[in-house]
Amino acid sequence: MYIAEFGSLLYNEGLGLTDIADYVYWPDFWNVQTTATIVVNLDAWNGLPEDMQKIVEMCARANEVPYYTKYIYGSAEIYKELKQEGDITFVRLPAEDMAEIRQAMDEVEQEDYDQSSLTSEYYDLYWAFKQLYYPYREMTKWWGECGSVEEQLGVLAEGAVID
Repeated sequence: MYIAEFGSLLYNEGLGLTDIADYVYWPDFWNVQTTATIVVNLDAWNGLPEDMQKIVEMCARANEVPYYTKYIYGSAEIYKELKQEGDITFVRLPAEDMAEIRQAMDEVEQEDYDQSSLTSEYYDLYWAFKQLYYPYREMTKWWGECGSVEEQLGVLAEGAVID
Protein backbone atom coordinates (compact mmCIF):
# COMPACT_ATOMS: atom_id res chain seq x y z
CA MET A 1 0.00 0.00 0.00
CA TYR A 2 1.35 3.41 -0.98
CA ILE A 3 0.09 6.77 0.22
CA ALA A 4 0.97 10.09 -1.41
CA GLU A 5 0.31 13.72 -0.62
CA PHE A 6 -0.93 15.38 -3.77
CA GLY A 7 -0.75 19.08 -4.37
CA SER A 8 -1.66 18.88 -8.05
CA LEU A 9 -2.93 15.87 -9.93
CA LEU A 10 -1.70 17.35 -13.19
CA TYR A 11 1.91 17.50 -12.02
CA ASN A 12 1.79 14.45 -9.76
CA GLU A 13 0.54 12.30 -12.63
CA GLY A 14 3.52 13.49 -14.69
CA LEU A 15 5.80 12.41 -11.84
CA GLY A 16 4.21 8.95 -11.85
CA LEU A 17 2.62 9.19 -8.39
CA THR A 18 -0.79 8.20 -9.78
CA ASP A 19 0.79 4.97 -11.04
CA ILE A 20 2.02 3.85 -7.62
CA ALA A 21 -0.27 5.41 -5.00
CA ASP A 22 -3.23 3.48 -3.60
CA TYR A 23 -4.34 6.41 -1.45
CA VAL A 24 -4.09 10.14 -2.00
CA TYR A 25 -4.73 12.61 0.78
CA TRP A 26 -5.68 16.26 0.72
CA PRO A 27 -5.35 19.02 1.56
CA ASP A 28 -1.66 18.92 0.83
CA PHE A 29 0.34 19.99 3.82
CA TRP A 30 3.84 20.64 2.62
CA ASN A 31 3.69 21.31 -1.07
CA VAL A 32 6.02 23.31 -3.23
CA GLN A 33 4.32 26.14 -5.04
CA THR A 34 4.72 27.16 -8.64
CA THR A 35 5.85 30.72 -9.06
CA ALA A 36 5.73 32.59 -12.33
CA THR A 37 8.60 35.04 -12.59
CA ILE A 38 9.52 37.69 -15.09
CA VAL A 39 12.90 39.35 -14.79
CA VAL A 40 13.29 42.87 -16.14
CA ASN A 41 16.37 45.07 -16.33
CA LEU A 42 15.55 47.76 -13.77
CA ASP A 43 17.26 50.53 -15.75
CA ALA A 44 15.28 49.60 -18.88
CA TRP A 45 12.07 49.38 -16.81
CA ASN A 46 12.61 52.78 -15.27
CA GLY A 47 13.22 54.16 -18.76
CA LEU A 48 9.75 53.11 -19.93
CA PRO A 49 6.84 55.54 -19.72
CA GLU A 50 4.25 54.65 -17.08
CA ASP A 51 1.68 53.48 -19.66
CA MET A 52 4.21 51.07 -21.20
CA GLN A 53 5.10 49.70 -17.76
CA LYS A 54 1.39 49.02 -17.18
CA ILE A 55 1.07 47.28 -20.57
CA VAL A 56 4.03 45.00 -19.77
CA GLU A 57 2.61 44.28 -16.32
CA MET A 58 -0.85 43.42 -17.68
CA CYS A 59 0.63 41.21 -20.43
CA ALA A 60 2.55 39.27 -17.77
CA ARG A 61 -0.59 38.87 -15.66
CA ALA A 62 -2.68 37.82 -18.68
CA ASN A 63 -0.07 35.19 -19.55
CA GLU A 64 -0.51 33.63 -16.11
CA VAL A 65 -4.29 33.08 -16.49
CA PRO A 66 -4.18 30.25 -19.08
CA TYR A 67 -1.31 28.59 -17.20
CA TYR A 68 -3.26 28.52 -13.93
CA THR A 69 -6.48 27.49 -15.68
CA LYS A 70 -4.71 24.60 -17.44
CA TYR A 71 -3.27 23.42 -14.12
CA ILE A 72 -6.66 23.46 -12.33
CA TYR A 73 -8.67 22.05 -15.25
CA GLY A 74 -6.11 19.36 -16.02
CA SER A 75 -6.08 18.24 -12.39
CA ALA A 76 -9.89 18.08 -12.34
CA GLU A 77 -9.92 15.92 -15.50
CA ILE A 78 -7.38 13.51 -14.02
CA TYR A 79 -9.32 13.36 -10.74
CA LYS A 80 -12.49 12.38 -12.60
CA GLU A 81 -10.66 9.68 -14.59
CA LEU A 82 -8.93 8.22 -11.54
CA LYS A 83 -12.17 8.15 -9.53
CA GLN A 84 -13.92 6.30 -12.38
CA GLU A 85 -11.07 3.79 -12.66
CA GLY A 86 -11.24 3.18 -8.91
CA ASP A 87 -7.55 2.32 -8.50
CA ILE A 88 -6.87 5.20 -6.11
CA THR A 89 -8.79 6.18 -3.00
CA PHE A 90 -8.97 9.92 -2.37
CA VAL A 91 -9.08 11.01 1.27
CA ARG A 92 -9.62 14.50 2.64
CA LEU A 93 -7.92 14.86 6.00
CA PRO A 94 -10.04 16.27 8.83
CA ALA A 95 -9.22 19.74 10.15
CA GLU A 96 -8.20 18.24 13.51
CA ASP A 97 -5.51 16.14 11.84
CA MET A 98 -4.24 19.15 9.93
CA ALA A 99 -3.98 21.09 13.22
CA GLU A 100 -1.87 18.28 14.73
CA ILE A 101 0.38 18.23 11.67
CA ARG A 102 0.76 22.01 11.93
CA GLN A 103 1.89 21.66 15.56
CA ALA A 104 4.52 19.10 14.53
CA MET A 105 5.64 21.40 11.72
CA ASP A 106 5.98 24.26 14.23
CA GLU A 107 8.64 22.21 16.01
CA VAL A 108 10.52 21.54 12.77
CA GLU A 109 10.34 25.20 11.76
CA GLN A 110 11.58 26.31 15.18
CA GLU A 111 14.61 24.01 14.87
CA ASP A 112 15.32 25.43 11.40
CA TYR A 113 14.84 28.95 12.69
CA ASP A 114 17.39 28.47 15.46
CA GLN A 115 20.09 27.08 13.13
CA SER A 116 21.04 30.10 11.03
CA SER A 117 20.43 33.80 10.63
CA LEU A 118 19.62 33.35 6.92
CA THR A 119 16.93 30.79 7.75
CA SER A 120 15.54 32.91 10.58
CA GLU A 121 15.40 35.95 8.27
CA TYR A 122 13.40 33.89 5.77
CA TYR A 123 10.95 32.70 8.43
CA ASP A 124 10.52 36.23 9.81
CA LEU A 125 9.49 37.43 6.35
CA TYR A 126 7.34 34.36 5.72
CA TRP A 127 5.46 34.70 9.01
CA ALA A 128 5.00 38.44 8.51
CA PHE A 129 3.41 37.66 5.13
CA LYS A 130 1.09 35.05 6.68
CA GLN A 131 0.02 37.43 9.44
CA LEU A 132 -0.90 40.01 6.83
CA TYR A 133 -2.42 37.65 4.27
CA TYR A 134 -4.45 35.08 6.23
CA PRO A 135 -6.98 37.51 7.76
CA TYR A 136 -7.50 38.97 4.27
CA ARG A 137 -7.84 35.49 2.73
CA GLU A 138 -10.44 34.52 5.32
CA MET A 139 -12.49 37.66 4.76
CA THR A 140 -12.41 37.41 0.95
CA LYS A 141 -12.70 33.65 0.42
CA TRP A 142 -14.99 32.55 -2.35
CA TRP A 143 -18.68 32.61 -1.37
CA GLY A 144 -19.28 28.98 -2.34
CA GLU A 145 -16.35 27.53 -0.44
CA CYS A 146 -18.47 26.15 2.39
CA GLY A 147 -21.37 25.01 0.23
CA SER A 148 -22.02 21.55 -1.15
CA VAL A 149 -21.06 20.79 -4.73
CA GLU A 150 -24.74 21.03 -5.71
CA GLU A 151 -25.10 24.43 -4.03
CA GLN A 152 -22.00 25.69 -5.81
CA LEU A 153 -23.24 24.50 -9.21
CA GLY A 154 -26.60 26.21 -8.74
CA VAL A 155 -30.08 25.59 -9.99
CA LEU A 156 -29.15 25.66 -13.69
CA ALA A 157 -27.10 22.49 -13.20
CA GLU A 158 -29.85 20.66 -11.29
CA GLY A 159 -29.87 17.70 -13.66
CA ALA A 160 -26.08 17.37 -13.64
CA VAL A 161 -24.59 14.09 -12.47
CA ILE A 162 -21.94 14.68 -9.81
CA ASP A 163 -19.38 11.92 -9.27
